[in-house]
Order: sequence, then C-alpha cells, then structure tokens
Amino acid sequence: MKRCYKIALCCLFVLLGGVACTGSSVQEALSDDGRLVTGFWIASPLPVHAGQTLTMLGTGFAEGDVVRFESGTGSFESPLAQVSESFACTTVPAGMASGGYDLTLVRGAASQRLARVNLRITLDPTRIPDREGATIKGVVYCGLEPVAGVRVSDGFETAVTDADGYYWLASDKRQGYVFVSLPSGYEAESTDTTAPAFWAPLAEAADVCEQHDFELRRVDQSRHVMIVAADLHLANRPTATGDLRQFAEGFIAETTAFASAQSVPTYLMVLGDMTWDEFWYSNLYSLSNYRTTMQGYPVPIYHTMGNHDNDPYFAGDFAAEAAYRKALGPTYYSFDVGEVHYVML
Repeated sequence: MKRCYKIALCCLFVLLGGVACTGSSVQEALSDDGRLVTGFWIASPLPVHAGQTLTMLGTGFAEGDVVRFESGTGSFESPLAQVSESFACTTVPAGMASGGYDLTLVRGAASQRLARVNLRITLDPTRIPDREGATIKGVVYCGLEPVAGVRVSDGFETAVTDADGYYWLASDKRQGYVFVSLPSGYEAESTDTTAPAFWAPLAEAADVCEQHDFELRRVDQSRHVMIVAADLHLANRPTATGDLRQFAEGFIAETTAFASAQSVPTYLMVLGDMTWDEFWYSNLYSLSNYRTTMQGYPVPIYHTMGNHDNDPYFAGDFAAEAAYRKALGPTYYSFDVGEVHYVML
C-alpha cells in the first residue's frame, strides 16, 4: 500500500484587510392587519439581475397591481406578471443598484407597504461575457458586495476575482471541481459544515462554460480555535457497542461541547482516514456515509485525504481518489483563518 503523508502547513504572515461586507438578507416582517395582501412573504434573494422573476407569497394580489421598489436613491416600479390565489410574480426593474429597498404594492389610489429587502444587483448570468478558452466562470460575493482579489482554482489553474468579484478559468475540468481559497476574515456561506461551500462540483462537458458562484460571510477571525483530529477509521463495524455509536457518544459529543464553549470562531481539521477502505463494500460504509454521520456538526470541517480514503477497487491515485473528490471536494487546497494560512495536501 502506498504511503500517504498527511500534512497541514500553517504559515503565519500578515494579511491585508478584506473587502467590507454590508447589508443583510433578512427581510423585515410586517403586520397583515387591514392589508390589501395578507400572508405576505418574499425571500430576500441575493444576487439578482434586471429582468429576473421574483416570486411573492400571499393572498389578495390582483391583476393590474404594481410593485414599487423604493430606496434612498430612487424609485422603480414593476407590474405583476403572474397572479394566483397564493402568490404573484414580478420582475426586477432595470437601472436598480445594490442596496436596501422598501417594497410597496400599488393598486390604483391605494397602496400597501409589503416588506424591506436587500438586493445585490448583478449582471444577468446569460450576459456575463465568456472569455476565450474559459470553461468556468462565476462571482464571489459577501452580502451586497463583490469580493475582489480572491484566488479561485480547479486544482491546476488559478484565477483572481476582479473588482466586480468575477473570475474566469481555462479549465479542462479533470478534477471535477472548482474552489475558492477563502481569504482572511471570511467563511463560506453554507449550511453543510461537513463539506463547506468553498467548492462546487462541475457538471458540464469539458468544452462547455459553466458558472459557479460563491457566497461568503464576514467573520472576526482575529482569534480562532482549530480542533485537529486524525484517523477516525469509521467503518460501521458490528461490534458489541459499534464504532459509530462510540464515535457519536465520544468524539462528536465531546468536541461539540468544546466548540460550543468557545467565544471565538472554531473549526475542525481532520487529517485523513475518516473511513477505512477495507470496509467500504463489506460494511457499506464509505465517504458518503461519513458525511451523513457528521451531518449537523456545529463548526466548519476542513479535510485532508488519507490512504484509507482511497477506493480499493481502482488502481492509481487519480481513479482511487474519485470517490473522495465527489464527497468532500479538493484533495489539495488552501485557506486563510485570521493571520494563519493553512495549506492542505
């Protein structure tokens, strides 16, 4: 069996401050009493582009109603394009800038303030220009703002986001993923801590340009805690107590309690051998099952790959790593937390 060196290189160096992130995606809830429309709800969608359809839930919408978007810099109106008993649709007017907007329903001489939403206005994805040779493109943003200067890679090629947060990669898509090297002061906006959304799987053919956007959130990382673990060797072994039960009652319970007690951002780094390849098929427990086991873990997890995380039925590193890349993403990557640069090999 090949030897596998699991390395986490931590290099301290001074990092420049990141782009400021402003705004919130949380809408303002309003009372329904005496309103033209009751039960109103709209997600605060980020990002959006001119002409994009917005769906609003509620009862009482009528043909001919108009939605007014008002901010401190201007007012825009858009008629309802579709009306039903439980929802209505409108479109994002042209000429709007990113920021907070009060939504008002206008019906003749009557009007009703509906909600306040924060919109980040972007180019229509169909209008983001392709670049010769680029097969992956996208935007990196935080709240209402683009994040410039972020390194993006497919595992071979790299690019840096421009002032609008956009990137283009000339990729052969061999690795099957694209990822951002998270800059200091940011985390990936993600609900899945086991595979934080700093990476995305590629879905199109090698000669088709596909778009993948990355949303970040601002975090004060001037101090942080990194929990480091290795060689979990989870295998769903049918012993008297079971390794998965021991893992849940021991490692998960104890590190969850430790992480919850911290007053600074906390992360978990697992240095390989999350699973045990010998039992992938006999016990039906592989990396996809490991993700299920770790579902709901309270802090983001960064992984490296161990020799026991290779598929034993494939010869050669690249083919044997395919299951890992599909479940947990990049086999080598880097990210910043505060003043620490982590290189995962």
